[in-house]
Amino acid sequence: MEIAAPAFKLATQGIYGNDLFAGFYGAEKHYYVFMPMYPIAVALSFKVFGLGVAQARLVSVLSGLATVWLTYRLGKRLFDPAVGHAAAAALCFTRLAIDPHRTGITLLDLSRMIRFDVMVPALVLGACLCFVHGQTTGSRGAMFASGLLVGFATLAHVWGAFVLPLFVGVAIWHNRWRAQAWLQLAALGAGVGLALLPWVLYIAQAPGDFSGQMLRHQGRFDILNPGWYWTNLLHEHWRFARWVGGRFRQPILWPRPGLLAFALAVALANIQLLASLRRARQLASGFLLASVPVLAVLMGLLVNQKRYPYTLLVLPFLGLQAGLGLVTTWRWSAQRKLARALIVVLCASTLLEAGVAVTRTLVAAASVTPYAAVTAAIQRLIPKGSRALISQTYWMGLIDDTTRSVILVHALADSRFHPPGGALSMPQAFRQVRPEYVTLEDRFVGYESPQNPAVEHLWSDFVRSMLSLCPTVVGRIDLPDYEPLTIYRCGDLAP
Repeated sequence: MEIAAPAFKLATQGIYGNDLFAGFYGAEKHYYVFMPMYPIAVALSFKVFGLGVAQARLVSVLSGLATVWLTYRLGKRLFDPAVGHAAAAALCFTRLAIDPHRTGITLLDLSRMIRFDVMVPALVLGACLCFVHGQTTGSRGAMFASGLLVGFATLAHVWGAFVLPLFVGVAIWHNRWRAQAWLQLAALGAGVGLALLPWVLYIAQAPGDFSGQMLRHQGRFDILNPGWYWTNLLHEHWRFARWVGGRFRQPILWPRPGLLAFALAVALANIQLLASLRRARQLASGFLLASVPVLAVLMGLLVNQKRYPYTLLVLPFLGLQAGLGLVTTWRWSAQRKLARALIVVLCASTLLEAGVAVTRTLVAAASVTPYAAVTAAIQRLIPKGSRALISQTYWMGLIDDTTRSVILVHALADSRFHPPGGALSMPQAFRQVRPEYVTLEDRFVGYESPQNPAVEHLWSDFVRSMLSLCPTVVGRIDLPDYEPLTIYRCGDLAP
């Protein structure tokens, strides 16, 4: 909802700001915490279709569909239509993850979330198609278009820029260091710069607010510390933990026909790509062989948030390798009936595994309490038009109230986000926000975080201040599929 809120304000008021964080370095006037491409697309959806969860998710769904189609197109462009179809199918039907609440089909699961992650691979794949066309034909116009799309991918999330080193390396390798490579790369860079220019100008309107808001990302860009890179790489395996069941010491690898088929196909594809490059310098083989290690290593080195959705950057390229491995093995086995039978069994088992997972998820989803019903229960306890300090999850259902995020009070009182002496005390932060009501999940009362004592201290201070300033419990909401929630009414918090 922190993404949807500025999108809604942009759609209705023409201002890219986030009222959930009003008062925190001008967030209500210009919001810099997230890159803008995805919220702008969500704003367009709200403008056309109105406010709603489905309308916000539509952007992710379309991005997921674009990722499938562009994976097919890139596979066809690099090799042939069969590889493209197999790669697209791998993204749609391979259950890589073990997740009790989702299908485990990574692209399917992440394409239904209001998050910017799935927009990045769609834009990156579009950039790859333009790049390959530019390298094949020598077109600097195609390279410029590729740069534009890389810039747009970066505006969806900064790790969209990780494809640039791949493009630079492949262009130099493919053109054997000739001047042609440098002219093409200049066109590529011009496209990136043009795409990023509006965002740079937007930041230039309020550089102090940008710097202040970016303190919320403190620790994510410790690029001057050499140990930061090593630590990031050392913990990268946790990003893929769901693919082996979540516990690397006790992986769940069998029976996993989808994961097994995917891993075998990728391994066979890399063997083939290496063999083809030994025979001749081929753009398609070199590009696909380099794509996964380059992107995976950059992700490991430069992103210390080991979040599962970020696997989407490398997933389409792994899908292309899996598609190539499957098609190559199928063709090799033309005269080997037993080999073909094994391939058919493995593919059929993969489809069966995926079908069971999707069916189970749909059955479970049918019994979940609708979002509107949850927010309606909150609305019955908070008079319309009230000032409410809320958990961000419920923002969309409380659109008629003046709402602020619980995290805003934390941010105003957190000394890490302010110059020395600039942070408010927690009671002062409450008085600045002046809520009439507070909604809070019960788990945050007595919250413990042994790995992060600073966060634990903030929550303890928050709860202590809330119980002092907002002592009246007006109701509780306890649903089986949402966290138990309590509504508190505040006293007079006039400054």
